[in-house]
Amino acid sequence: MGLNAATLSRWRKLDGFQSAVTEIARQFLSNDLPDIYGALRREAIKGSFNHIKLALELSGEHVDKVDVTSGGEPIKGYAIFSPDDWDDEEGEPEL
Repeated sequence: MGLNAATLSRWRKLDGFQSAVTEIARQFLSNDLPDIYGALRREAIKGSFNHIKLALELSGEHVDKVDVTSGGEPIKGYAIFSPDDWDDEEGEPEL
């Protein structure tokens, strides 16, 4: 580009420079999103698990579950109940 390295170094120190560069990069990426989504879709249709998972996450069809146990044991302070633990008469768990 014919830019002196010292000039670029000086620009990087300016307030707002990096955020301006990031915004320009986002605009370029935004312009390419249709192609990116198309590539994601093509790979997902081919059967790529990672592409399928990402496509489902982006569409809101898949959310990772959070394991609330530690090493198979309940986290201290939390009780784990199943539907079988509920007493039909009082509506409270049987401990």
